[in-house]
Formats: sequence, structure tokens, C-alpha cells
Amino acid sequence: MAKKESQDGKSKKGLPRLMELAIYFIIQEIVGAYPDFSTLDVPKVLGYGGLALGGVLLNVLLCTASVELSHIAAYGTLYQCKINYVSHITKLPLDYHLKMGSGKLRKVMDDNIESLEGFIAHDLPNMISAFVAPVVMLVLVFIVDWRFGLATFVGIIVSFLMYGVTSGGNKTKKLMEDYQTSLEDMSNASVEYI
Repeated sequence: MAKKESQDGKSKKGLPRLMELAIYFIIQEIVGAYPDFSTLDVPKVLGYGGLALGGVLLNVLLCTASVELSHIAAYGTLYQCKINYVSHITKLPLDYHLKMGSGKLRKVMDDNIESLEGFIAHDLPNMISAFVAPVVMLVLVFIVDWRFGLATFVGIIVSFLMYGVTSGGNKTKKLMEDYQTSLEDMSNASVEYI
């Protein structure tokens, strides 16, 4: 059914992460005042603490909203896909059902359509954050020093090229097609046997 949430240890990004960086400003203030803590600017430290706490709370709020909205979209899509699938197979001739077998038709309904939930509810939000984080980081590095930004940009391009080279191409695609066909055949045989 739905794959387990693996988002518990997910890294935070964006505004909440920037707000949580206020902790480092607190450390800077404390280290700057050491060993005479009477010079410590307590209101400034408390302000940074409030900013850090706000970052944590904002992150919890945004993550919860993201998970809820992505799951609402995912299950709405699954429902509509299943309705469309059932509507379509009821219009097909009986010969098609006999040729395909109930196992293959059941696999489409139970496994293939259900697998969309993982992509829509989990993978799509992760892909968006995985795209946005490097772009924001790259912009920030370019702002700090254009040479570091250029080196970072080259590193990102090289990593994408290496991924493209190592992903396997047509051989991997053929293996996945054979795997899916074998799963359908096994499902069909087991349903027909029962």
C-alpha cells in the first residue's frame, strides 16, 4: 500500500534553516563575551534564540503542510485513476479479459496504480526540495565569492554527468521491462491458480 514515511530525519531547507542558523550567532555572542559574561548582550542573545525557535516551529508547520497536501493530491489522483481504469476495462471485449488474465488486470489496479502514491506524495516533494536547495546554495555561494560559486557550479555539472554515465541506459531499461513482465506473469498465474 503506502510506503513508510522516511521523512523523519529529512534535512530542513529554506527559510526555517536560515532562521535556525541564529544559533551560531548566539555562540558568537557568547564566545565574544568570554571570559567576562557581564559584557554579554542578553537581549540580543534572546532575540537570536527566538529567531532559532521560530525557525524550528516554522519548519514543523511547513513540513506538516507539505506532507498533508502531497498526500491529499496523491490519494485523489489514485482514486481517479482507479475509477478511470475500472470504467475502461468494463468497456473492453470479453476476449481481451480472457487473453490478459485476471492476474495482470489485478496487478494494474492494486500494484501499478498504487505505486503512483509513492511518487506523488513522497518523491515529487523530495525532488522539488532537491532541486531548490542546490540552486539556493549556489546563489549564496556566488554572492559570497564568484570563484567559489564557479567551482561549486562545475562540481554540480560533473555530478550530473557522472550520474548520467553510470545510470546504465538501454540495458537497465530492458532489465526493468523484463522484470515488470515477469511480475505480471507471476501475478497472473497465482490469481488464475487460486
